[in-house]
Amino acid sequence: MKPIIYLLLSILFVSPVSMHALSNADLTAKHVRINIKKGNEAYRKGDFKAAEEFYLNALQEDPQSDVAGYNYALALVRLGAGTRDKGDDKNLPTDSLAAKYFTQVVASSKNPQLVNNSYINLGNLAFHNKDYQESVDMYKQALRRDPSNMKARQNLRVAQFYLQKDKQNQQQNQQQQQQDQQKDQQKDQQKDQQKDQQKDQKDQKDQQQNQDQQQQPSQPEKKDNEMSKENAEQLLNSVMQDEKDVQDKVKKQQKVLQGGRLEKDW
Repeated sequence: MKPIIYLLLSILFVSPVSMHALSNADLTAKHVRINIKKGNEAYRKGDFKAAEEFYLNALQEDPQSDVAGYNYALALVRLGAGTRDKGDDKNLPTDSLAAKYFTQVVASSKNPQLVNNSYINLGNLAFHNKDYQESVDMYKQALRRDPSNMKARQNLRVAQFYLQKDKQNQQQNQQQQQQDQQKDQQKDQQKDQQKDQQKDQKDQKDQQQNQDQQQQPSQPEKKDNEMSKENAEQLLNSVMQDEKDVQDKVKKQQKVLQGGRLEKDW
């Protein structure tokens, strides 16, 4: 159930007054009253755009008019979302502009009814913008000035309900965020642990390889002037074959000499 916008129109009746008998201040006041009256007539007909223009004309004549300011704010509320294209508040959103004039009435008006209703409408605008705390505060201000105002009390209960619900949602969101953060932290920790384990395993593997290399017997380095066993055997065989060849040659020569020896002539 949403708060009911509580609207108030201040209708001022103008009595015919001789133009010659009026001062400049009186003429200004008369123009203000005429514009407010025309604005009220347009408002009743549902022509909120025309009402806004008449109230704005009244404010331009007398910026301090609390009635013109209050009714102008009401017309803005009725016009709904959008921006204004006239006056000093050009391009300002309607809800912000309405809140501005309701706040001015609260601050400067001597009319208790206008002040009280301005608080209620400020609460309604805050509620519409989902600022439930501000809405509750505005309704309480209205009830302090008029405890018997049932519309303000009803709207206060609704705003308090939504405020409590909003706080619960915020708490749930915070808890969910904390849980998500914890999960992310746990994932990061697990990743870090896995990286550390992988690093430790690699270090251990490297260390084991180094130890294995140190334990293996070192192979003697072959000097340039050393020959292999095979080469030595080949060389020895070659020397032995040469020696055999020489012996065979000597034996042949001895046989030749023996065969050609001369007998001594006795």
